[in-house]
Amino acid sequence: HVATYSGHSNDGTLELEPCFTPDAKFVLSGSEDGVVHVWEKLSGRLIATLDGHALDVSVLQFNPVYLMLATACQNVVLWLKP
Repeated sequence: HVATYSGHSNDGTLELEPCFTPDAKFVLSGSEDGVVHVWEKLSGRLIATLDGHALDVSVLQFNPVYLMLATACQNVVLWLKP
């Protein structure tokens, strides 16, 4: 089964590295607009956007122990579950 997730911005020049949440229920990807997009894995529905970068977001990594997401462009942002 191949799933396609849309809504993020990428003209093909940015190499994106999406990731799954530790429970594998959600897919996250960066975008050229500086926003992180979060989709529900099974439905493909965009459920959230995280705005915290001024430049292209190309790298995302989850820390399952602390339920923390790290995203990077030229700076690194740590996202903590509220």
